[in-house]
Formats: sequence, C-alpha cells, structure tokens
Amino acid sequence: TNMITLASATECDENPDEPPQSCQDFFNCKNASLGEQELAQQFEDMGLGDVGFAQGTSQALYHGLFLYSRGSTPSNFTIFAFYEEDPLQMDNISKRALMLTSVATRGQGDTLEDIKKSVKQTVKVPTTFDGLKNQIGFYDGALSIFFGEDSVPRQKLREFIKKMTKNKHTFKANIVIDKLFPAKVMYAIDIRYQRWLGECKRAQDRNEVDDSIIDLKEIINDISNSRFFVDLPPSFSSTSDPADNDGVVDKGSRKRGADESEK
Repeated sequence: TNMITLASATECDENPDEPPQSCQDFFNCKNASLGEQELAQQFEDMGLGDVGFAQGTSQALYHGLFLYSRGSTPSNFTIFAFYEEDPLQMDNISKRALMLTSVATRGQGDTLEDIKKSVKQTVKVPTTFDGLKNQIGFYDGALSIFFGEDSVPRQKLREFIKKMTKNKHTFKANIVIDKLFPAKVMYAIDIRYQRWLGECKRAQDRNEVDDSIIDLKEIINDISNSRFFVDLPPSFSSTSDPADNDGVVDKGSRKRGADESEK
C-alpha cells in the first residue's frame, strides 16, 4: 500500500500513516464483486452516479493494479476508464456483481492472472467539451476515493478543471479543428499521473516524490499558445473517428501478474 499511502498526502512533505477510509473500504471488501459495488456506491454518494467503468477496471484496482499494464497504453487507474454511462446501456450492478462472483468462485484454484483474463477493460474517449469536462470530473472523483478529498493529486486536477473551464472557448475551438483533441488532453494528464504514481511506488519517503510532475498548468499554457502536441498511442488509431463505437476502445486481457501489484 506504499504507493497509495504516499499519494494520499495533502502536503508535499507529509507522510500519511494510511490511505483514506474510502480507499480502505474498497480494499477491505471480501472479493472483487463487492469491491465493484463499493466503488459504484461511493461514486453515487459523491453525486457521480452516472459514471461507468468496466468490470475489468474495478477488478484490476481491487488487485492493486494502478499503473499501465503495457507500455503507453492506458489501462487500470486511467482517466479514460471512468466515463459517463449511457442510461440505456448501463448494466445492472447486481448482475455485474453476480458475474464477478461467479468468476471468482469458478477460479478458486486459478492464479490471479487466470482470473483477470476473464474480463476486459474499456476506455472511453469524449468528443465534446462538456464530455471532456465530465470525464475529467469522474477521474477527479476516483482520485478522491482512492487518495482522499484533499490529496495533492486531487488538488492539482481541480486546479486544471478551473483553468479549463475559464478557457473553454479555446478548448472548444481546438475540438472543432481536431476531433482527437479531447483524447490528447486526457492522455497528457494521464501520462503525468502515471509517472507520478510510479514515483510514489518507488519512493521510501514522501519528499522523494516530485509533485511538479502533475502540475498541469503546462498543458493549459501550451493549448493557449497553440503549441500543444501529444503523440497518442496506436490504440487510439484503431478508428478513424472517436465517435465511432461511441468512442470506446476495449483493451486486451493481458495484465500484470499477481507479483506486480502496485499497492
């Protein structure tokens, strides 16, 4: 739990004793299916009940997998994994829980790798400014659940949201020009948070973590100065339009092994 504990600090030189209670409540669930219900309920309690996330996402997080599974391809604790669900397509949470319980029961003699191969993760790309803002807001909620309401990573993202809202006309103009602009903004945020979490994982003390990595003012400045550039990974090139397939990209089932848990 070292990575999560250090990421939960509210100041750069603070060394928390433990993760926030909301995070503990998730990991204290008896199995992944109950963890999924707990996660959904916590989003609901925050007024984010319309958030969607794949079964594979909650299961990966339950097993402590927060960093990307493969190179630069978003997975696990990624900003793309928490999206606004279409009410007409929302799964019944109890049915999802039953499915996961069945998987866990059926795989009692299997390794963690075998169990995780049974589900996929899904990332979703918004195509409008409002969709972009909403999806970043869902990630903000996830940061609050796992690292705490006043944690450094949440403080940094909320600053970005304020600046993004203030510069919404610039963002909207870029979306008109570049249909992948929302994906590029989210990926720019995501890779910074992944790098920062990696530092939290490796650090022995909180002062070893460089919080400037998640200072997102650079993104805003680059967009405002027309010099923003992000090279998206190949997974985003699988469709010519992010609106195709509702902007959804299914990730492969290859994940880290049990000995690579980042908690």
